[in-house]
Amino acid sequence: MRSTKTSLGLSNSSEWFRSVHTRVNTAPDARMKVSRSDIISRCLMACCPNCGRFGMFKNWFRLNRHCSHCEMQLEKDESGFYFGTTSIGYVLAILLVIIPVCVFVVMGKIGMWTGVILAIIGSILLCVGLYPLLLCWVILTYYLVSPQELPENKEKDESN
Repeated sequence: MRSTKTSLGLSNSSEWFRSVHTRVNTAPDARMKVSRSDIISRCLMACCPNCGRFGMFKNWFRLNRHCSHCEMQLEKDESGFYFGTTSIGYVLAILLVIIPVCVFVVMGKIGMWTGVILAIIGSILLCVGLYPLLLCWVILTYYLVSPQELPENKEKDESN
């Protein structure tokens, strides 16, 4: 049987499998103290993605600058970092409130002015009600993409 080299310079499939297996097992998640699944569960529970404790919110509309337990910076200085929350809120309001109300108005189930009032009140309540969840979603997305930015994961990397 003739041995041919692959594009990675490996001579057979078992070497290729070992190299892939090694890369997968040494993926960043395997070396991190806070895994991506921890980040997901913590953010969905409105907890700090770093320490997992409550204390992210100053009030319904504002994040604390730092976690009250681990002092991790929660607010980003980059302008526009949290504008995604309002954009997502507007899209959800259109999909979940305004379009269904328009359908009911066109079908004659409710009057036009009733529909307008329902759409305005429903959109405001949806955006206000979901705002903390949307803030958590933005933080979740940021740290899910770059979990090595969490202080807990930086400390572990520096100690190795």
